[in-house]
Amino acid sequence: MSTDWNDLIQRHIAGLTTEAEAAQLQQALKADDSLADLYIRHIELDVALEAKAASAEATRELLTAPVADEARRSTRWLAWRPLAAAAAVALLGMAGTLWLRTIPWPRGASATLVSADNARIVGVDGELIAGRELRLKELRLETGRLEIALASGARLEMSAPVEGEFFDDMRLRLDSGGVNADVGEHGKGFTIETAAGEIVDLGTRFGVQADRSGESRVAVFSGKVEVHSRQPRMGGVPVTLTEGMAARFSAQAGLRGWRQVAVAAQEAGLAAAHYTGIVERVHDNLGDEELEPFYGVVQRGMAPGVLAFADKPNPRWAPRPGDEVPASLLGADLIRTYHQFRRRGSYELTVTLREPAVVYVLIKAQDQLPEWLAEKFSPTGETVIAGPLQAGIASWPDAILDEEGRPYFKFAVWKANAPAGEFTLGTARSAERQLMYGLAIQPQKMSPP
Repeated sequence: MSTDWNDLIQRHIAGLTTEAEAAQLQQALKADDSLADLYIRHIELDVALEAKAASAEATRELLTAPVADEARRSTRWLAWRPLAAAAAVALLGMAGTLWLRTIPWPRGASATLVSADNARIVGVDGELIAGRELRLKELRLETGRLEIALASGARLEMSAPVEGEFFDDMRLRLDSGGVNADVGEHGKGFTIETAAGEIVDLGTRFGVQADRSGESRVAVFSGKVEVHSRQPRMGGVPVTLTEGMAARFSAQAGLRGWRQVAVAAQEAGLAAAHYTGIVERVHDNLGDEELEPFYGVVQRGMAPGVLAFADKPNPRWAPRPGDEVPASLLGADLIRTYHQFRRRGSYELTVTLREPAVVYVLIKAQDQLPEWLAEKFSPTGETVIAGPLQAGIASWPDAILDEEGRPYFKFAVWKANAPAGEFTLGTARSAERQLMYGLAIQPQKMSPP
């Protein structure tokens, strides 16, 4: 039976196609330029009809009354569609190829399931197996963990409960829950909208948490994002957050520093559940009102190959085959410190512990060490390798170079028994050639004598 393309296109624009029909249409549009032209004509006609139906009174109400979510989506879609259609036509004329990203799909996002663990999505039936093609509009993850790759190139990871809605492959409204986004090379501009504002990716990995109370939190793991707060005093001016920075914001309070991000053990992203490990809080003495970098706490995360610092994507503990993490550190709660603070002479880092613990400091083996280290800590005699670091320090005499000339360094392990409550450490600055120290925390009952 031949396909009635006019009917299929009209139903797709209205959001009435099944997953199989949407996939069939996408494949046909890529293969047939004349069908793509027909699709664009349907879009242009649909836009013209909606514009004609919009009365002056309705326009006045939209401008003077609070904009409901549905109205906001409709007007945004109405304004954007003719531009997207024109761009698609231009691309057709220049290259003869219609890329999926230029097709203004009316609602929802096309996604490929990367992985799922005990996941249940409301409205999605059947087994959730890797490689399955999904068409997602309403997003309600009730149980488990899910990772998807959008047609735009963005990859999203989330753990239940999460609620929101996809406008298209480049925009997600997040009502509640946490989402990690890795936009890749082609997903720049991907936007997560919350009640507090919008987070626009500028080529990065970042995480967002949204509460139904209206507050949102964003952490940037690499690259940078623009935060557009709905707070009136900010005057609509976006704030740029770069790698290692985090903030909390709402429509009422604007942006404030977010000092600690609890991160999942397997990746430096936002933890889906509330962090309940031995570390209650991590903060420094740099001022609570600044948007300073956050401290990532990776619960039970100390293992070979884990990231060492919050602001550097490359250095890892025991990164190479054959590198080992001492048994005393394995499974410890890992605190990802901020490498750039190594030069601040007055720097102090305070860890608030829920119970007595053994605090381990991993510091580059060198002749001159900070005074506070010997006052509070004792050496274990153990070491761990970290790297690779920036090429500019490959000339340091204690650097260990790999076959590509990248420098690695040996870090000595020191430890101290700490009571419950606040435990303060000092600056890493003590010698000309210093690196920032790392931290690992073990409950005293789990640490070997």
